[in-house]
Amino acid sequence: DICLKQGQGMRGRAAPPYQGIYRATPPGCMDNKLKEFQLKLIHIIIVTNKELFRFGIKPDDKCLYCGDKDSIEHTFIECPFAKTFVQKVIQWSNQTNLCQILPTTEEVLFGIFSSTCDARIKKKFYYTTLAMRHYIYATKTNSKMHDLHSRVY
Repeated sequence: DICLKQGQGMRGRAAPPYQGIYRATPPGCMDNKLKEFQLKLIHIIIVTNKELFRFGIKPDDKCLYCGDKDSIEHTFIECPFAKTFVQKVIQWSNQTNLCQILPTTEEVLFGIFSSTCDARIKKKFYYTTLAMRHYIYATKTNSKMHDLHSRVY
């Protein structure tokens, strides 16, 4: 599971810069659902099948896409669906914006980019990845959306 105590990152990775994480949502973000989602993700309080199983709400703790044990880390980093989707979104964004942003795992997860590209492009990339993270989470937690996704792909 994700362990984000001060000075400690995910599975031995360097801890993300907390001040940057808490200030990551640009002031122009008007979508309350996206702001709420980002806040929950930053504070690691989003619910996955792992928690729903533990509370007796779901029959198992398996990922809807790949069948592995679900967790926050699995949902956004380890799941083959998430990995492929993230790669496609980053590739599309780079092609659309004529730039080359190659974010780290933490940058994708928390929306903080150390890239030296134009601030306008960084803001677009931030919103693109925020919507991407929300989509990944929403499709896993909404069985109707998951069924639709399964039919499309």
